[in-house]
Amino acid sequence: MEEEMEEMCLKPTPMSKVFYFNRDKWGFFFLGLLACIVGGGITPIFALTYAQIIGLYSRWGVAQLRITKVSIVPQPSIDNRLQAIFLGRCGETLTKKLRFEAFRNLLRQDIGFYDDIRHGTGKLCTRFATDAPNVRYVFTRLPSVISSTVTIIGALVIGFIFGWKLALILTVLIPLIIGAGYFEMKMQFGKKLRDTELLEEAGKVASQAVEHIRTVQALNRQEQFHFMYCEYLREPHKENMCQAHTYGGVFAFSQSLIFFMYAVAFWVGAIFVNEKSMQPVDVYRVFFAFMFCGQMVGNISSFIPDVVKARLAASLLFYLIEHPTDIDSLSEDGHKKKLTGHITFRNVYFNYPTRKRTRILRGLNLEVRELNFRLLSTFQIH
Repeated sequence: MEEEMEEMCLKPTPMSKVFYFNRDKWGFFFLGLLACIVGGGITPIFALTYAQIIGLYSRWGVAQLRITKVSIVPQPSIDNRLQAIFLGRCGETLTKKLRFEAFRNLLRQDIGFYDDIRHGTGKLCTRFATDAPNVRYVFTRLPSVISSTVTIIGALVIGFIFGWKLALILTVLIPLIIGAGYFEMKMQFGKKLRDTELLEEAGKVASQAVEHIRTVQALNRQEQFHFMYCEYLREPHKENMCQAHTYGGVFAFSQSLIFFMYAVAFWVGAIFVNEKSMQPVDVYRVFFAFMFCGQMVGNISSFIPDVVKARLAASLLFYLIEHPTDIDSLSEDGHKKKLTGHITFRNVYFNYPTRKRTRILRGLNLEVRELNFRLLSTFQIH
């Protein structure tokens, strides 16, 4: 995708242009945004509830505790359903609109547009089949990101209210968790692109062998194609084996940071309780708030590659939507004159700009009288 953008001299499309393109569904977007904010605010309430769990067992009966749990648990399921409905509709509408406008502009292009190697059939089909859904992923993943952001803000507020000292120490670890998660996702994305490039030649060999399987069998070349296929797989296998230890270390470090934050919270919290500067219940409030905060940070980190991919895909699609044409057969502009009489063509030559060596019309002579019709075919013209 990046190579195609460099070839076409395109820049990543800003997300504001994508949202403005889908402006007719802003009502659903704001409803989904409201549902995400409510859903993100419920999670810090869980943190306060879990912190009070020991006190509830000691002061209330089991039946009252069950009522409290039942009153809170259904809220996330309802909220998640609303998020999926509203933002999912925005995403599907955007996909449909991008495909419709891109295809509509393709029908306006002249033949010279399709002679360009950058506008091959396979690449154009990829725009509709792959790039359009990639732009939609922004709306698909957006609910979890917005909810995670609200959860992080709520966790920070709760932490600084009930124990600002402990919250200040744990806040330092949040950028590390975000950075580790982003670096892990970047490695995964880079690995995927590298594997795609390295396996491309192996895929070509396999496609050719299957497509011409009868010829391969007739010439008894099965072993040769098998050898070529294995040779093209050796380099990706070697690269993955070299990167396995590095990726394993990054993954282990990223996953261990959350548990390291848990350990720091209990260790520092125990010191504050021993010094009488915090109550045990306040330590639990801060701990549970930052525990949910650490879990939600991963959603934001994983969203960054999706945004990058969506911007690249949007650039390729808007290139098709906004590409001008010299011969616009769908245009309604200009004055339409009513012509009468007969038309005469004498010695007409024509060729497309991208096919300068191929003459389409070679000295065409044609006369069409009034109320008569002429049907032209390639054989008649040549």
